[in-house]
Amino acid sequence: LTDAGAAALSACKDLRMVNLAWCGKLTDVTPVALAAGCRRLRQITLSMCMKITDRAVENLSRCRHLAVIDLHGCHNLTDATPRALSRLPGLRTAILSTIPHISDAGVAHLARIPSLRTVDLSLCENISSAAARALATAKNLRVLSLAGCWRVSDDALAAFAGGPGAAHPCCPIEALNVAGCWQLTDSAILAL
Repeated sequence: LTDAGAAALSACKDLRMVNLAWCGKLTDVTPVALAAGCRRLRQITLSMCMKITDRAVENLSRCRHLAVIDLHGCHNLTDATPRALSRLPGLRTAILSTIPHISDAGVAHLARIPSLRTVDLSLCENISSAAARALATAKNLRVLSLAGCWRVSDDALAAFAGGPGAAHPCCPIEALNVAGCWQLTDSAILAL
């Protein structure tokens, strides 16, 4: 599938969900066209579309109904992507796993999204405890994956533990994936 075929989907004005995962020939042309033509788009999957850049996400951030975005493995994305996503007040799920150029500074923008419930940052090598501390301030975050983020340490989870002065009175996380976070100790889990 190339941009010629996928971008034609933009004529489907009522399109609400599209999954274009592993369409390696797609470029920014397709998401830009979808953003312009499919204003009711609620969910888009572009995982492993290696040619997608921040420009695509900038355009998708104009889809005010977008609630779920999966950009797993889109290696060209940078901190501009979470910054653009922060303009989506109804975004509930952001899958940004295996994106090497997203850092703690970018993740901090996600914490500002009031509706955000699920974040997957698995295998994002530039993510550290600072990103988790920022996400701890997200009022509705319930699902968090930091699997393989080897720079995450005990203080990351302590931010979710609650108590006096904490962002939450108790740990709000319902699902947590910290597999491969080898700096974590028993202390971090006991604090939750």
